[in-house]
Amino acid sequence: MSATFPSDVHMRLSEEHARIRVALAQIEARAGSPPDGPAAQAAIDLASQLSRLALLLAAHNANEEAALRPLLIQTDAWGADRIEEMIKDHVAEHAALRAMIEPLKNLTDLDRLRRSSLELVTEIRGHLEAEERGFLNRKVLRDDVVTGGEGG
Repeated sequence: MSATFPSDVHMRLSEEHARIRVALAQIEARAGSPPDGPAAQAAIDLASQLSRLALLLAAHNANEEAALRPLLIQTDAWGADRIEEMIKDHVAEHAALRAMIEPLKNLTDLDRLRRSSLELVTEIRGHLEAEERGFLNRKVLRDDVVTGGEGG
């Protein structure tokens, strides 16, 4: 990402969040309704959507970390803490995503695949909301950087 201003980074990462939410809604729609064809094909289609979501998330997380790291350090006295929170959260998300998606790719039990997919959607939505509350918002990513000072 070549954004110079925090507001540009906020806009770009928010757009990525919106694309992720579209992918989540598509998975939720497929997993939440009866298959319109053979169960085996429905499982293949859902697993394919999950694989695409994994790629989308991996790219987003790389963009987010690269763009936010330098900005968060400058935002306020807690910048380093926010960076550590982001990295810790992303590592946990990656591990959880891999742990949930990998076995789903070969799952033939459509009902189990659908339930697990819906759980994954809920988990990722919660992650996006936590990011938006914690550091991907206009209070943190603003163009008029405010730093902590000493004294009073």
